[in-house]
Amino acid sequence: MKIAVCGKGGSGKSTFTALLAKEFAVRGKKVLVIDSDESNYGLHLQRGTDNAADIIAMVVDPSMESLKLSGRVAEMSRSIGKKPCFVLNKVTPEFEELMKETVSPNGEILAVLSADGAIQKAGIMGQELSVGSPQIREAADRLLAGKGDFS
Repeated sequence: MKIAVCGKGGSGKSTFTALLAKEFAVRGKKVLVIDSDESNYGLHLQRGTDNAADIIAMVVDPSMESLKLSGRVAEMSRSIGKKPCFVLNKVTPEFEELMKETVSPNGEILAVLSADGAIQKAGIMGQELSVGSPQIREAADRLLAGKGDFS
């Protein structure tokens, strides 16, 4: 399974990708993470890879720039026959419903990660990101089971 994770700078792409990759590894899956520029979706052709990602996942933070980008990612995804899924990151209770209402017409919401600061604190303290977040486990379950309309 190939998953392309995109989003604006600082939205949490690397953090989500690392947590999801670790969750897959804990489950005994072979994982390879490639960091590339999501603004060049044809990059897979330049790398010699014959087909694009199976799933387009965008990490959306609570900013107007990120919310607008979710619409553009949805358009790009549909143009290649894919329906995107979204991870809402840094979500506070007062903005959760607004973010869901804004993003959900563009595609399926895969996970909602709160802005409780636990991930940021671990990073500042130089601690390894922990696997086992219920939201990450659920996202991994849905991706591995093929649940959701990702194609």
